[in-house]
Amino acid sequence: MSESHYCAALQPVCDVRRQHIADEIHYRHSVEDAHAKLDNDTIATARILNTVFYDIGLDALVGDRLVFVSAPLQWVVRPHLLPGPAERIWLNVSADEVLDSRALEAFKVAREAGYHLVVSAETVLETPELEDDAVLKSAVDMICCSAEALPDQAHLTRWQQLGLHLMATDVASIKHFEQCQAAGISWFQGQDVAQPEIHSETQQSKTGNRSVELKLLSLLCREDTDTADLEPVLLQSPDLCLKLLQYVNSSALRREKSITAVKDALTMMGNERLKKLLTTLVLSSSRPVAKLAIPQALTRAAMCRSLARGYAELDEDEAFTVGLFSMMDILSGRPLPAVIQASGLSETTCQAILNYQGELGRILLLVIQFEKANLHHVKMSAMHKLNHLYLKARVWAQDLLVSTGAG
Repeated sequence: MSESHYCAALQPVCDVRRQHIADEIHYRHSVEDAHAKLDNDTIATARILNTVFYDIGLDALVGDRLVFVSAPLQWVVRPHLLPGPAERIWLNVSADEVLDSRALEAFKVAREAGYHLVVSAETVLETPELEDDAVLKSAVDMICCSAEALPDQAHLTRWQQLGLHLMATDVASIKHFEQCQAAGISWFQGQDVAQPEIHSETQQSKTGNRSVELKLLSLLCREDTDTADLEPVLLQSPDLCLKLLQYVNSSALRREKSITAVKDALTMMGNERLKKLLTTLVLSSSRPVAKLAIPQALTRAAMCRSLARGYAELDEDEAFTVGLFSMMDILSGRPLPAVIQASGLSETTCQAILNYQGELGRILLLVIQFEKANLHHVKMSAMHKLNHLYLKARVWAQDLLVSTGAG
C-alpha cells in the first residue's frame, strides 16, 4: 500500500435507553486488494487511527464518547502500538484471532494500562482457557454477541454474574433490540441500530409538528433566509419556541434581562447562530433511537455540500439539503416519500433525494456508497479525497452538536 488510500466511518453504539454512548471506528483498506492480507489490515488500521487520534483528534470527532477500535492481536501484545487515551478506548479483537496464554496475559497488561478488552462470544466459547472464571474476568471487559444468534442464556447469565459487559452486534430491528435487552444485554451496535421501525403514523404526535419542522429545515438550509422568514413558521411550533426562549435565557448567555418574545430572541441570536440552534433543536426532537442518526445525517449533508463546491452550476446549500433530507425517514419516523412530499422542496431536489437523479442525486449516491464502503470502482486519489471530506464533515457535525448543547 504505497499510497494513503483508506476511509473511515463511525458506527454508533447505544445503551438500553438508546442513548448514544460510544462510536465504533470502521476502516477500509486498498480497493485493489480483493482479499486483504493481515499486514495490509494492520497498515490500514494504523493509518486510520493515526488520522483519528492524532491528525483530527478524538474529541473533535466524537466529543467525550467512548470509542471501539478494531485491534489486531499483534498490537495488543505490543502495548506501545496502542493509541490513547486508554480509558476511553475499547479494543475489539477479531473473532478470527486465536487466543493463547501469551495473548491472554497481554490482555491483562493492556487492561492494567487502562484499556478495555472486547472479544466475541465465539472466541470465549472456543478458547479453553476462558472456561476458567478467574481467567475470563481478568482478561476481558466485554463480550460481543450477534443479535442474529445469541448464545445460550446460561452463558449470558454466567458472563453477567462475572460483571462483564455484553454488547449485541448485528442489531437489525427493534425486535432484535428487545430480545437482546430481555436477555440482559445492555450495549447495542449494528448497521441498522439507529433506524426505527415505523409502526404507525401516530408517532408524529410524540415528535412535535413535523410539517412545521420540515418547513423550518428547508428555510434554514437556504443562504438567503433571515429572521423575518423564520418567525411565522416557528410560531406554529410552541415546543420549539419554548426551547428557543429557554436557550436565550440560559446561564450560558449571561443575560441581565430575560427575553420573553420569540421575535426578540430571533433578533438577539443572529442568523448564523440561530440557524445552528434551530437546526439542532429540530433534529434533536426525534425519538431517542433516531437521535443516534443525527451525527450521520449532519455529516452526510456537510459532505454533499463539500462535493457540490466542485461544480459551478450547483448550489451547495441545496446539496446540503439533499444530504440532510435523505435521512429524514429515520429522523422523523415516517416513510421518506411522504416526508419529501410534505417538505415543499423543489422537484429537482425531491428527485435527487428519492431517485438519485441529476448531479445532486449522483453526489448523494456517491456519499451513501462511501458510507457503506461500496466504492471499489473509485481511484485511490478520489478515495483519499472522500476520506478527507468525510472526516472534515464529521468534525463539523460534532462541533455543531456540541456548540448547541446537543452533542
